Amino acid sequence: MSLDSPNSSSSFKRRTLIGFILAILTMMATKFLTLLSQWIIGFYLEPQEFGEYGIILGLLAFFGAFQEPGIGRIHTQLRAAAGNMWRRSIIVSAFLGVFGATAMCLASSLIYGIDSRVTLMALIVALAFPVFGLANLLKAKLEILEDYRTLAAEQFLRGFLTNVLLVAAVLVGFSSYSFSLSLTLAVVISSMYMFYKTNRVSNLKIASMDDYEPYSKVVVWSLVGAILLSMSIRSDYFVLSLTLDEYALGLYYFGFMVSTNVGILLTQAIRSILMPAFSSIGSDVTKSEYFFKSCRYLLFFTSFLSVAAIILLPSAIHFLWQGRWDEATIICQVFILSLPLRLLTPLSLAYLESIGEWKIRAVSLAIDGISLMIFCYVGAVLGGLIGAVVSCTVQRGIFGLVPFFIANHIAERKTEQDKSRKLHVDLLLYYGFMLLLVVNYQFFYDGKGISSYLIDSYPLIFGVFLLFSVVFSRDLYRDTFRSFATQLSFGLRKIKA
Repeated sequence: MSLDSPNSSSSFKRRTLIGFILAILTMMATKFLTLLSQWIIGFYLEPQEFGEYGIILGLLAFFGAFQEPGIGRIHTQLRAAAGNMWRRSIIVSAFLGVFGATAMCLASSLIYGIDSRVTLMALIVALAFPVFGLANLLKAKLEILEDYRTLAAEQFLRGFLTNVLLVAAVLVGFSSYSFSLSLTLAVVISSMYMFYKTNRVSNLKIASMDDYEPYSKVVVWSLVGAILLSMSIRSDYFVLSLTLDEYALGLYYFGFMVSTNVGILLTQAIRSILMPAFSSIGSDVTKSEYFFKSCRYLLFFTSFLSVAAIILLPSAIHFLWQGRWDEATIICQVFILSLPLRLLTPLSLAYLESIGEWKIRAVSLAIDGISLMIFCYVGAVLGGLIGAVVSCTVQRGIFGLVPFFIANHIAERKTEQDKSRKLHVDLLLYYGFMLLLVVNYQFFYDGKGISSYLIDSYPLIFGVFLLFSVVFSRDLYRDTFRSFATQLSFGLRKIKA
């Protein structure tokens, strides 16, 4: 039976849906734990201590790729995780992990001093590099087997351990070291779980890739892409660690985490579920069609999530931390504006990975990562902390979408149809909403407080956004309600039966 036959298509949708439901449930549970841990440590740690970990994130922008060089993604794309090449991948991943860990520690000691707190934190994080690389290879095997339940369990376990250990370490008194300790211990323990689970399925037959000649070339491009991906995610921390003090960097990190925790978890879900799902489709045309649909629905739902978060965040931050982190409010709101646009990038990368376009993926990430560093530096020099936040958000809305536009062009070329027009309309609609917020703030903010301003302005802004959304994206509303009605009817029939 072809992968593109009706029955296979239905099976694919069901498997992907189950995987995404599990990912979403995991995301919700992990999100709750993350918010709870951040709420607790927000009372015990100062911005400077958050800033010290922000410096570590800056180092990870260049060295973090060695713990996840993307070799597992190659095996997932080829649906192969056995044979001599698989064993070679294990050796290469372990070597890259050790090399990256050593290089990061040396860089930290040269920049910040061998006896500094930052260097010790870097050493603690580096200990997990080789383990994490091997665990990601085992994760690829579970992705090929489409064992979404185990993948969701591992993601939840790592999130649970990270947050619980972080709170415990802070309460004991490890201060900023708590971030590094919790991260490393969580990676090691969750990796042991991956070893255990994959040993139980090792007897299943998985295709070998011994005859895959361009292996070395693809691995090089995968590593380059992993470094560039890490830069596109974290290079702003490296730039800001050189241009801002630790207090301002701590506010930046805190605001980023509050506003984008949902985005980070959704990104992990997209990379864990959609890339193997895309790879399992035989036809490039079908992959492209699913890519367009996934982009539209992601943009549709996260737009409403962002609209709601913008109004709720000021009051929520003030209430949760009793005014302790009110300085981070505007940072959170500016960051949340780019959330829907930011999430199109991992979805686009998943599509490019599934069709084996590793070189194009690397080029698009290079544009994204380098432009982020430039925008962040210019913003920080000209406007300090707020300037950096605004410039990073602008970059996400322009150059940050380069991977999306490249993937969109390739998908359109493969389908030989103009299927992206509605997606572009949805994108323009959200850009219009962002512009409306900025213009309204510029001309009507009375200085009485950002929270009261948003409460007064929100009904009109949201009403305009909803009206245009219904008019231009009515097919998404129709399909969503139709799908919900179908599932509800099916469930009621099963109950009656």
